[in-house]
Amino acid sequence: MNKISLYILLILIFLGFSKSFSPKLKNIDFIKNKDMFQVFVKNAPVSLILKESFERGTFIKSYYQKYQIIHGFKPNDQKTVTFRTTKSFWEKNKKYIGMSLYRAEKSDSPGDTTPMPPGFLFIGDSAYGSWEKNKNGEKVWIFQRSYAHFPKLFEWKNFKITKKLFIKVQKHKKKGTVFYGDKNQFKSIQKNKTIIVKKKRLSEKIKEYITTYWSFPEKKRTK
Repeated sequence: MNKISLYILLILIFLGFSKSFSPKLKNIDFIKNKDMFQVFVKNAPVSLILKESFERGTFIKSYYQKYQIIHGFKPNDQKTVTFRTTKSFWEKNKKYIGMSLYRAEKSDSPGDTTPMPPGFLFIGDSAYGSWEKNKNGEKVWIFQRSYAHFPKLFEWKNFKITKKLFIKVQKHKKKGTVFYGDKNQFKSIQKNKTIIVKKKRLSEKIKEYITTYWSFPEKKRTK
């Protein structure tokens, strides 16, 4: 075995046991089940929307999920958070990309972890908007000015939430059953958001690793 082959082998071994290609993913919070959401997500009313599921590692894999945190009292201060999870939790929930996996109306409440369409926590409450009749006489939810950007945030596009649909959501919530909409509208959104990661060549992985771990920050220019 020549020196180059040995060097490559050592890098692969290190990658396998480090579990991650990126140092940014180290020292992040770990959640093993849905009951742990309330430990890390506070300041209710709050909704947690799954944005991405991904894995890292060569021989020993680690599993991650990225969520968007939507605070009712902070409409313009929305953040994302990444958690490391167990493989079983990751596998169970990766199909719910684009859905809300945790909602809490009050800080002292346990919250609801049934996967639901994003944004329904803030519907029906006059603090966020009101029901108005459209041209067909149906009642649809309209967010007030401070929350006018919420539909875009939830990726509703041109979809309007009717009073009938809201009632159906409430029924599913009480039963604890997943709801994608009366016509699976939100399931379509979820499918479009599923991320297909292309497999990288071994040489690309090694190059990425070397660039990430051995890159030095540029010196700040002095005036």
